[in-house]
Amino acid sequence: MAKTIKIGTRTSALAMAQTREVASLLKSKNPTLNIEIVGVKNVTGDVDKKTPLQALGTIGVFTKEIDEMVLNGDVDIAVHSLKDIGTQRPGTLQTIAIPERVQPHDCILFNDDILDKIKHDEEIIIGASSPRRIELVPPFLEKALPQLGTKKPKIKVVPIRGNVPSRIEKLKGQRELNVTDVDHLDGICIAFAGVSRLFNDENSRDEMQTLLKGLRWMILPLSQCPGAPGQGALAIEALEGRDDLRDLLLSINKRAVQKDVLLERNILIEHGGGCHQAFGVTAIKMGITDDRLLVIKGKDKQGNDISENRWLSHCEGISLDKLWNGHDWRNDLFETDYIEHPPIKGDAVFVSNARALDDGNTNLDDHQRIWTAGVKSWYKLAAKGYWVEGCADSMGYDLLIRTLLNEPVLGLPTCDAWNVLTHADACEHWEHTNNNVISTYKLQEKDCQKAIDSLKQAENIFWSSYSQYQALKEFAPANATHICGPGKTAELLRKEGLKNLVITPSLEMLKEISK
Repeated sequence: MAKTIKIGTRTSALAMAQTREVASLLKSKNPTLNIEIVGVKNVTGDVDKKTPLQALGTIGVFTKEIDEMVLNGDVDIAVHSLKDIGTQRPGTLQTIAIPERVQPHDCILFNDDILDKIKHDEEIIIGASSPRRIELVPPFLEKALPQLGTKKPKIKVVPIRGNVPSRIEKLKGQRELNVTDVDHLDGICIAFAGVSRLFNDENSRDEMQTLLKGLRWMILPLSQCPGAPGQGALAIEALEGRDDLRDLLLSINKRAVQKDVLLERNILIEHGGGCHQAFGVTAIKMGITDDRLLVIKGKDKQGNDISENRWLSHCEGISLDKLWNGHDWRNDLFETDYIEHPPIKGDAVFVSNARALDDGNTNLDDHQRIWTAGVKSWYKLAAKGYWVEGCADSMGYDLLIRTLLNEPVLGLPTCDAWNVLTHADACEHWEHTNNNVISTYKLQEKDCQKAIDSLKQAENIFWSSYSQYQALKEFAPANATHICGPGKTAELLRKEGLKNLVITPSLEMLKEISK
């Protein structure tokens, strides 16, 4: 007789989509399995949709009733958004499996009149549901939104509750807002994973396509706005003694995701847990390496700023004696000459460096979807009045195209339809991406004997770009340690076959662990 498994979950569209996703994974491992999804309607967080979550005063506002069903034997397993479960689980409940994670970013959806609001210096009102977003979103948006007015945008974040579709309806004025002294929203900040999962679920896709039509996207960089611990991941839970389920559940477990989530939740435990915390934490894969950068940003419940980046690496003990820092020599080694290039057509543009977008030589249309290599380039383009949709967070374009840019909900074109703006000597390094690579400027080498003399004496060399390495590699001592960031430069230096190559989130972080 085929085995039947009962899965308990909330009845929201997102919870059901997540549970169907898990059911499909389990069926792929055991096609004869019968699965019954049991929706639970009386979940505290779903019954009270007006009170801010941190004010409900209940542990497990989205999990308590479902946990009780597992403990009582009414269902076999539960599927939760991992960020919703407490740091201590009741009874003998265990998180046995965590499947593949959806991107952990937050996103902001904006109404299509947002540019006019910015141009007229109007206050930008963003709806959000957590103290973390209220803390982190305004300072980011002040620099990330296009600077089209006479002053930087003024951001106001107001609390809103509800499931993903109802929040979008509130944004579009299709549902009552119920926010004091606010009669409209300009944007809503929500977990990207929720929007993505609903869009990918065949039961919800049509509704989501309709709701998302006409809205502008902004994917928040994890370096500035990390998600809640475990955001984007699912927790599959069962009782400790259910040996009949363990092997099946472990067959869809992803160890790498499990490790990342544990790192994030340990930070939450350090600061007392709870949805009242005003900080985010995300373990970010560092480009082409297997290292993790643990980004912690925000304040604890006492109001103390706990922001820091922790580089989880095996590079302890590196000496940085006689360091040649390429950042210090950039302006002495090259000058930028802008060159004529064909018009930039198509819907999507990746700007590899802010210098690639010259005011007098390169123009983009309002309809083009712009992504950048990192946050600094994002801010520089925003200062020029451009709307930037997202960035690679300085972790490399190749990682980006394997993750966010492949998300169906974003509706981005395939690689061959993207325009990549870079400098003339870098074009050949983009050939493998099948992008339309456009050189908008050329780096002209300058004579700087002082930089060369300093490099010849170095034991450790930080290359700020691959162009810098190409120009000066003949002067680098043979036994020197080469250091670079985790993006495109790291990819190209590794291809050079350098034996002593250290890839670091930043030179400052390498200096810190080398003390």
